[in-house]
Amino acid sequence: MLFTVEFLPLAIERIDEDDCSEYAVRVAVRGSLDLEDAAEAGLLLRTLAAGGAHRVILSLEQLGYIDSTGIGAIIRAKKDLSARGGDLVLLNVPPNIKDIFELVNLKGFVRSFYDDDEALRHLAASLPGVGPKPDRP
Repeated sequence: MLFTVEFLPLAIERIDEDDCSEYAVRVAVRGSLDLEDAAEAGLLLRTLAAGGAHRVILSLEQLGYIDSTGIGAIIRAKKDLSARGGDLVLLNVPPNIKDIFELVNLKGFVRSFYDDDEALRHLAASLPGVGPKPDRP
């Protein structure tokens, strides 16, 4: 499994480059999220949250397989971020993974988006006193 991490500003009015709370973190997952890899995914997401990154976009476009330990890692990360006043959303869930998420009713617990800007607007809406970043050109 391979992760790519990218910080995306949530607002245009003000950006404090030292404050992770004003950014969303997009974590792209490639490969499988299973018994072997779920611990690493959980560690990465917990480390980001502990460092102040409380709004996470988990991009699953290149995820080929997930099992119950991978689903558990997503649920734990969502609960941890929610407890910190943040959120975790899913982006570009492949059809085979979406079917699994529907079977375990994850759809009702974690929001999914198929557009980066929609995911960012959703996360930006929770920033106090800051408007969302406009659409990208």
